[in-house]
Amino acid sequence: MTLAKELLGFLPTKGKVARVKSLSVAGLILLVVVGCSKDSKLASRSAGADGLIGMRLTSTAFQNGGMIPKDYTADGKDMSPALNWGEVPNHTKSIVLIVEDPNSSGKLPFVHWIVYGIPPEQTGLPEGASSVIGKQSKLMEGKNSKGLTGYVGPEPEPGKPHRYVFQVFSLDIPLQFASPPNKDQVVEAMKHHVLMQGELTGLYQR
Repeated sequence: MTLAKELLGFLPTKGKVARVKSLSVAGLILLVVVGCSKDSKLASRSAGADGLIGMRLTSTAFQNGGMIPKDYTADGKDMSPALNWGEVPNHTKSIVLIVEDPNSSGKLPFVHWIVYGIPPEQTGLPEGASSVIGKQSKLMEGKNSKGLTGYVGPEPEPGKPHRYVFQVFSLDIPLQFASPPNKDQVVEAMKHHVLMQGELTGLYQR
């Protein structure tokens, strides 16, 4: 299960700037964002919009559904790829990025990268951004599944390709933590505050 599905029950509530239609088992209004995989959808309503829209997430390193080059994996330079997004709602207060592998052999998706505190005017991250966050940047990183902060590239077991899902979330609040959070803590803080979501999926195989 990708993070977008986990957040289906925690979208902005009635009375906030960002609203969603009432959700029901029989009639979910789901958004398939530009660049998303077929099984990851998020229902959300952006401020002032008549319909459901999403953020466009792209990378100069690989196409949606394409293979991730070795430089961005544990088999290469293990650096984070360049990412770009757009269509951020006017009422956005911060942006969060979460990268995970839903094909992990563990019971839960393997979290490869968490970045939060991204200002709403920022429209992307440069190649290798993880190496300077906390040093030359005011952005903050959460803990990956290895218990470390920063980006850890794909390193799947030999066999079928794994999917690596890059997800950006526009929030109506800034996120603050006393210490680097894990994914569960970030998701808990995001409840009821997601305005929009964008997604990009890359593949890697050994």
